[in-house]
Amino acid sequence: MKVQLANTYNPSKNYKTASWYATPKFDGVRAVFIPHKGFFTRNNKPIAGFEHMAEILDDVCTQRGLLFVDGELVLKDNGFQASQSAILATEHADKSKVEFHVFAVGGGFIDTDDMLKNLPDMPAKNIFRVNSEVIPNTFEAVEVACRKFTAQGYEGVVLRDPLVPYANGRTDFLLKYKFFREADLRITHVHEGTGKLSGTLGSLSVEGIIDGVNVRSNVGTGLSDEDRKILFADKNIAGKIITIKYQSLTSKPDSEGYYSLRFPAVIGLKEDRDFSQPEAITVTPKFIGKSDCRFHKNGDVEIVVQPQFVSKPMNRYYFPSETQMAEWKARLLACSNLDEGIQLITDLKLTEFKILAFATYLGIGFTGEEHIKAEMVKRLVEQSLSARKENEIDGLHSDYPSQNHRFGHRGQQTSCGRMGVTGRLQQGRKTRFCAGTSIRV
Repeated sequence: MKVQLANTYNPSKNYKTASWYATPKFDGVRAVFIPHKGFFTRNNKPIAGFEHMAEILDDVCTQRGLLFVDGELVLKDNGFQASQSAILATEHADKSKVEFHVFAVGGGFIDTDDMLKNLPDMPAKNIFRVNSEVIPNTFEAVEVACRKFTAQGYEGVVLRDPLVPYANGRTDFLLKYKFFREADLRITHVHEGTGKLSGTLGSLSVEGIIDGVNVRSNVGTGLSDEDRKILFADKNIAGKIITIKYQSLTSKPDSEGYYSLRFPAVIGLKEDRDFSQPEAITVTPKFIGKSDCRFHKNGDVEIVVQPQFVSKPMNRYYFPSETQMAEWKARLLACSNLDEGIQLITDLKLTEFKILAFATYLGIGFTGEEHIKAEMVKRLVEQSLSARKENEIDGLHSDYPSQNHRFGHRGQQTSCGRMGVTGRLQQGRKTRFCAGTSIRV
């Protein structure tokens, strides 16, 4: 199943609700229990070693007619990295002290209150119901709740819409708020420590994209001695994803166009998430000027991309991930008018290529006349807001590791396995995305 994910709470955004159900944000491993199948990560990978809980939850699901139980697996009094490794271990691991904190269940409930009444709570079996409280939809109330939960040792606060008990994917029906921001970035280099840290991890170099801009930074704080030993011993750590908390980005980029993080600290590797597929691409020099794609007068679109694996140095051109575009889509569909939507896309600082990829994600085609970035943005926003009313926008799913290419005319599905693109062609034009070559159709 596709689990529900939280967007980041934005104090300046107008959320269409008078109140929230507020719960603490845990720092553990996200886990979903499926009756008679067991526990799975957010990416549908099985989690072994919890048969003692599975038997109990099977009975609960049968009695209450539950389709799934969603929560967080937590091993208290351990460093984050050590806890995560123990929870996800597959062999010879004692998981009897791991707790399962439940915050949602599935079962056709009419609203959030109805759903929360069915959360299992069996402390003697290490299964705990996450208690919630109703707070008004004001920034002051959210900050108070966040401050309270943070003082109790939690990461922050989670806000759930009172009318929508559960929604698959990342939406504004579930929000998270912390006093520090977080980002998932790729590890590019490991630096050995000096002095008392000699022979273990000193710091990490990380790279990625935050709010549409390239980010590169070094981080060494936030790690326990045990975490440093574990990470330094991992010979395959380069290319893995690590979660970093930070206060803000630097105000200006460096000479290569990269921003840096202010006051970064490591939270930990996200081993329960699958970021193994390459997301970075290098644009070949076949384009004119700084453009990422070439539009022809007859309406054809020529695109040239070359996959680049994460073990190689990252560059300034990235193919947006499904998670990124899902967030852009949610924010775009929340816009009330054309000007607001155009301002959003402008603020995201998307290149022409990313705009084209995002349009494919939304199922929106270009005629070939939008050869200027501003014209592309306007058409993307116009078509997406119009399609929102008619409920015509299609989603995008990843096609890895397929190497097959398919293309067609209006209404037919098109995909490129190497880049994970799936969308629908519009305007009766043929368009083909192909890795490592230039194709005009």
